[in-house]
Amino acid sequence: MEPVAVVGKVVILNKLPKTRTGKVMRRVLGAAVTGQNPGDLSTLEGEESLEKLKGAFSRGSYLNKQ
Repeated sequence: MEPVAVVGKVVILNKLPKTRTGKVMRRVLGAAVTGQNPGDLSTLEGEESLEKLKGAFSRGSYLNKQ
C-alpha cells in the first residue's frame, strides 16, 4: 500500500523553482515549506521563485483546505 498525501495548504505562484532543463525541483519546494536547508542550488534556474515561495509561507499567504 502506498502512503496517502493530503493537501493542507496551497500557494499560487507564477513560477516554480526549476532546473535549467525545466524539471521542477521538488526537493527545494519541500525544503522551503518545512524551513530546512534546500541543499545544492547550483542547477536552479531562477532563485526569485524560491524567495517568493518562502515569503508566501512566512507571511501566511496561502489557501487553507477547509
